[in-house]
Order: sequence, then C-alpha cells, then structure tokens
Amino acid sequence: MRSTPTAQERDHGPEARTVWAWFWFTFLAFWPRVFIIGFWIFGSQLGDAFSSWVIPAAGWLIAPSTTLAYALMWGASSNGVHGAEWLVVAAGVLIDIITWSLVRRLGD
Repeated sequence: MRSTPTAQERDHGPEARTVWAWFWFTFLAFWPRVFIIGFWIFGSQLGDAFSSWVIPAAGWLIAPSTTLAYALMWGASSNGVHGAEWLVVAAGVLIDIITWSLVRRLGD
C-alpha cells in the first residue's frame, strides 16, 4: 500500500496551470474594468479624481486596478490621495503587474 503520492499525482501538468492562469487573468482583468465603467456611468468619482477623460481611458486599457484604486482613494476621505491611501494605490499597481505577467506567461 502506497502512502505518498507520486510526482505525476501531485503535479496536474501544464494544462491545469494554464487553465488557472487564464482564470486569474480574466478575473484580474475583467472586474476592475467593470467597476471603472460603473464609476464613469453612475458616479462622479472618476471625473473628480482625474482632470480629463484621457487618463481614465488609458488606465482602463493599461492599468485598470491602479486607476480604480486611485479613484477610490481620491473619494474616500478627501479630494486627494494622502498618506496610507497610497498603499492601496500601490496594491493596484502590484495587481496590474501580476496581470501583465500572466499575459506574458500565457503568450509563451
């Protein structure tokens, strides 16, 4: 009777890792964009945080988590991002970097 799994049983193969990478990519890429569109349509936070529509539009394409975090922190307590609120924006940057690294990995 065997008590430890073999390497093949432990490793689900590259197919499972690719499926999970696609799952996380779509999750990380989809939801921030949905919230940005929601803020744009239903609120004024996005317009207040940025001086024109160009930066949020570019952020929607390139760095949606960073754009979303900045807009959220802008309207959280004051008309600006101050102090510890920058940690939330930094987390958005990190999420965008992870998303772009997944894009690179999935492209290989």
